[in-house]
Amino acid sequence: MLTFFLITAGLFLLFVILLFVGISKKQRKPVYISLLFFLLAVCSGLYTGFLFAKKAYKKIKHTKIENPLKRTGMEMYTALFGKPETNCVNVLNSQDQYLPKIDCCIWLEFTTCSKELTRIIVKKELTYNKQETRYNGDSTTAVDTESNIPDYSPRPKWFTPQNLGEGYKIFRKYKTDDPNHDLILYFSKDSTRAFYCDMAE
Repeated sequence: MLTFFLITAGLFLLFVILLFVGISKKQRKPVYISLLFFLLAVCSGLYTGFLFAKKAYKKIKHTKIENPLKRTGMEMYTALFGKPETNCVNVLNSQDQYLPKIDCCIWLEFTTCSKELTRIIVKKELTYNKQETRYNGDSTTAVDTESNIPDYSPRPKWFTPQNLGEGYKIFRKYKTDDPNHDLILYFSKDSTRAFYCDMAE
C-alpha cells in the first residue's frame, strides 16, 4: 500500500510541475500532459484508498470491541439496590440500559432469599398503596402471567416470570403522573427466584 501511495504522490508532483511549466511558458502540450498525470494520480489515489479501506475492514472485523459501559449483572444489581446484606443473591441474567429512549429498561433475573427481597422492596418503595401502584402484591397463577408482563421493548427472551410457577407475586411502583419511571418485581412463592424490570427514560 505504501508503494501505491508513493506512486500517487509522484504522479501528482509531475502534474504540478508540468502544469507550472506549461503555464509559465504558455505552452499547451505540457498542460495537456499534466492533466493526464492528474487523472493517473486520481486513479492511483482511489485504488490506494480502496486498499486501505479493505485492510481496515479486515482488521476491525476480527477485532473484538468491548463496550466500555458494560456492567456485570452484580454491578447492575448493586447500583439499583445497594450491596446485598446476605450472600444469597446470584444474578442469572441481565440486560443494561445503555441509551435512554432507545434501551427502555434494566432487566434482571436472579436467585435470592426472603430477607433480601424485603430489603429491596423497602429500598425501591414498592408499596401496596393503590393510588401509586397498579398491582398490590397479589398472588398470581402462571396462567395470568402474560397480562402482567410489561410490553416494554426490547424485552430479553429470558425474561419469563411465567416460569416462577403458581403463587408468584408481583410488586410494582407506577405513578400515572410519572409514566416513564416504572418498577416491577416478580418473585416465586418461596422467595428464592426473582425477575425485575426498571424502566427509566
